Amino acid sequence: MERLCRVAYLLAPLPALLAIPVAASMSPWWRLWFNAISDLGNPFKSGPIAAAVIDSAYVLTGIILGIVSYCYKAFSRAERILLFLVGYTLSIVGVVNESYGPLHFAVSVAFFLTLAACIVAFAVYSIARLRRLLPAILYLAGVAACIVMWYYHFTAGLPPGAAIPELVSVALFLSYYYPRSMISTGTVRGTG
Repeated sequence: MERLCRVAYLLAPLPALLAIPVAASMSPWWRLWFNAISDLGNPFKSGPIAAAVIDSAYVLTGIILGIVSYCYKAFSRAERILLFLVGYTLSIVGVVNESYGPLHFAVSVAFFLTLAACIVAFAVYSIARLRRLLPAILYLAGVAACIVMWYYHFTAGLPPGAAIPELVSVALFLSYYYPRSMISTGTVRGTG
């Protein structure tokens, strides 16, 4: 079971990450600077196949994250709850796609807030359990940078599309997600 959990942990983000360029390649109108990633999931804009690719990948990734949150014990209890919420809200983003308008926006906000909460939980874990201030400061600075990026996107239209703030937020989360288990299990040199 532990081996299955580790495989699920490693593969969880891949369906969504791989679906983005696939759906984008099927949607020649889509531009990184001008669009949101969620635009790819709108069957009226991207077509039913591209939308199915990205939306089903969101759901699959969310389900795998939910499984990981249950069985992978390297995360603290709070992190596991937040990781479950990340997976749950990502699945809902796939079901309530961009064609749902304001409802999709609300679900997307919930998803990105849970990403930020996971990173803040890791910062707290870094201080409380690992007694390491530098990772906590770096992750909190990353969350602050994402907040500033989202602020400029919503207030000044920079960038005009949400894809870049979305990708930066996800990259920050992944920089927490993958090393987090190695830190907590002592498989990274100098930890344990």
